[in-house]
Formats: sequence, C-alpha cells, structure tokens
Amino acid sequence: MRDRSTLVRSLCALFLVAAPAVARADGAPKKEEAPKADAPKEGAQEDAKAGPREAAQSLLQEGNQLVGSGDYVEALGKFEEAYKVFPSPKLLLNIGTTQRLLGRSADAASTYERYLADPEHDPKREAEVKRIIGEIDAVVSRIKVKVTTPGAGVKVDGKEIGKGPLDITLRVDPGQHTVVAEKSFMSADVETVTVKPGEALDLDVEPAPPGVVTKTERIESGSAQRIAGIVIGSAGIASAGVGAVFGGLAIASNNSAKKECSKADPTLCSARGVDLGKSASTKATVSTATLITGAGLFTVGTILFFTAPTGKKKPKDSAPKAHASRGEPWRSKVETVDVWLAPRLEGGVEAGWGARF
Repeated sequence: MRDRSTLVRSLCALFLVAAPAVARADGAPKKEEAPKADAPKEGAQEDAKAGPREAAQSLLQEGNQLVGSGDYVEALGKFEEAYKVFPSPKLLLNIGTTQRLLGRSADAASTYERYLADPEHDPKREAEVKRIIGEIDAVVSRIKVKVTTPGAGVKVDGKEIGKGPLDITLRVDPGQHTVVAEKSFMSADVETVTVKPGEALDLDVEPAPPGVVTKTERIESGSAQRIAGIVIGSAGIASAGVGAVFGGLAIASNNSAKKECSKADPTLCSARGVDLGKSASTKATVSTATLITGAGLFTVGTILFFTAPTGKKKPKDSAPKAHASRGEPWRSKVETVDVWLAPRLEGGVEAGWGARF
C-alpha cells in the first residue's frame, strides 16, 4: 500500500475542494440561490444561516491547518464539529479523508457513502469518491452479523449498531473485534473474532436465557454411599458404647471419692478422695464427649444410608452447554471416611469423623 505521504498528497484535492465550498456557500452565488419566486423568503433564511456557515468555515480552516501539521486526531474533531454546526455534504469529504489518514479505513468508506447519499453532493465528485471507496474495500474486512432475538441490542466494539432482529454486513478494519448481543433478563452473547484484510465472516449472536443449575446430580454408586452410612453409623454406636463405659466408671469413682470426704462438708476430702474426684470428673467428660460424638455419627450414617440412590439419576434440567461455566451441578461421591478418638493432654478425649466426597 502507498506510504502515508503519498496518501496525503493524493487526498489533498478533497480538502481543496471542500474548504472553499463552505466559503462559497457564505457568498451565496447565483447558481445556489433559491428559485426567484421564493427569493425574498429564502433570502431571509440565508441570512439566518450566515452565523453557522461562518462558524463552520472557521472550524474548517483550523482543521485544514492541523492536517497540514500532521495532527489528524485534532483535525478530525474540528471537521466533525463543523459538520454539526453546518451539515454540508462537502465537509464529509474532509471527515472521511482524515479518518483514512488515521487508519480508520472502514469508517472512511462509510463516511464517503454518506457523501454520495446526500442529495446535495457534487455529481462531478462521484467517480473520484467511488474510486476511493473501491480502494478501501480491497483492504478492509467484513463481518455479517445476524441476530434473531427481538429487541436484543447489538454492539460492535462498544458501538451500538441496532436491535434484533438484525441481519447486517459491516465494514471493519482488519484485526480483532468484539460483537455483543444482549437483552434484559438474558445472558449476553459475547463473540470476539479476528479478521484478516479482505476477509468476510458470518457471525450469529444470540442472547440466551440464564442457565438453570440442577439441584443435584448423583452419579456415584448407591452401594458406596450405603457402605459409608453403615461405617459411620457403626462408629457412632461404638462411640456411644465407649461413652457408656466411661460414664459407668465415672459414677464408680465418684462414689469412692465420697467415702473419702466429710459427710458434713463434702469439700473436705483426703488426698485419695481428691484424686478419685478428679478421676471421676475426667471420666465423666470423656463419657459426655463420646456419647455426643456417637449420636452425631449415628445420625449422619443413618442419613447417608437411607438417601443413597438406587441407580444413576439424570437431572431434570440442565444449563445450556454454551453456558455450562456459569454453574456446575453438585456431584456427590463418598471416597473415604475417617473416625477418630484421641486423648487430650488437659484431660478427656477428642472425638470426630470426616468424609471425603
């Protein structure tokens, strides 16, 4: 492709034509005057437009100076502002040319097409503008965006291009682009694509209903869960048995300790009575802990046993595959069960259980 300096020289004609165009409009030559029958009324309208024309002319001159100094970004801002003040189609030539100088070829082609579509464009410029559009089309890419969801907003690179249903082909510059289709109470479809020069890509984007996550999805063997329930329940029964034994020992030690203490004041005991009292307290603590642990283990074991599935159960509802990452069904599978009873240094025992699913 030609270098930037050559491109600037080849496009300067557009600026030279467009620049005086607004100025000539201010002068109101005869060929641009309204029909004679409406001359008085139209003349008043021309006077009313004199202010916007002058403002646009000033902005146009500033923009052309910025182009000459290579500040295309600021120049484009001046030209676009001038067009807002006084929407002459001739200013679209300046805007499109500056967009092309900035490497925004796809935008430039669209701007040139706006110029050709304006009924006030200069027919003598048509061939030249069409040639430029043809040059651009040879290097830009195209993305055909199709959305069937009614009311879905469609954006390309953050710019809204319409609402569904929509079937439109867009010029885009080569590179990466993001297309989004979104609608309230639906999951947006975000597609990021990379297109090469001259490549045409078809892209269907549709917002989808939010994914429905199933409550449970049991895939494990029911027998494994029942076995785990039996193991944990059995551990609970054993723990309760240990608690009962220690409870009996605690009662026996407490009765022996009472014999070593004063009947009038139970706090006055012999040394052996004090030791027997401490022993009774420790055994009582062990008994309480193991009884509570046993009851808990037995309850868990019973639940696991009676809730074990008889076979594989498929979920009634599942999230769409495209949105599976929003939530995975819970999968339960008992692998190991650990039950422990351990003495504590400060007295008593620590009991517990654990299972890995």
